[in-house]
Amino acid sequence: MRRDEEIVAALRPVFAREAAALARELEEAAAAGRGERVGALAHRLVGMAGTVQEHRLAALARRLEQAAAAAASDRLQAAVEATLACLRAAIACEPAGSADEPPAAPGPPAAPLPVVLAIDDDRANLLLLRRVVEQVPGVELVTAASGAEGLRLAADPRVRLVLLDRRLPDLAGEEVLAALRGGDGRPRVPVVLVTADADAATAGEAERLGASGVLPKPFALAQLRALVERARDANAGGRPP
Repeated sequence: MRRDEEIVAALRPVFAREAAALARELEEAAAAGRGERVGALAHRLVGMAGTVQEHRLAALARRLEQAAAAAASDRLQAAVEATLACLRAAIACEPAGSADEPPAAPGPPAAPLPVVLAIDDDRANLLLLRRVVEQVPGVELVTAASGAEGLRLAADPRVRLVLLDRRLPDLAGEEVLAALRGGDGRPRVPVVLVTADADAATAGEAERLGASGVLPKPFALAQLRALVERARDANAGGRPP
């Protein structure tokens, strides 16, 4: 759809800035032999690249993550070099420009609208979510860059949906999900775990912890929009804001 293409185009300047920083950090981590950090950066790059439809880069980043997890030094260096080359090519293709970024210090909105809470430290992902939510009238997006901040914001009674990234700087997504559970063992509102590892094992663990589902990275915009619309419509039955 044309509006989805416009969203992706608007994200590319943010992707270029974030990708340039990630490339530097990836090169430094590889040179220092920090395989675990290389794997974490590769995992992040899978989602970033997929968000702007850089499919070859996403595939290379996934292979790099696998090589780092296997501690295969012979494969790892080659995978790092291939990923960096593709990443730098993607950055070089980006025109100069800017895009709106999420607020630096987000908080619950003043208007009594149903809220979608996104807990994610990836700026490109948050910008994508904001663009999608802007297309759905009658709902507000609130963002948190850490698990602790997300838990605080999730207490707002207007929250109708939590989109929870699996990898956060302070807590694992599963830890946040466990903390959101009430006395009945389930979260007060639907929680969808967002991850690039949307396999059967991850889905099973998310369900065991009370998640309503798993949203794969890169995002399918139609699926994401449908989640937001359902969150908005959950308020139509007269639930107090």
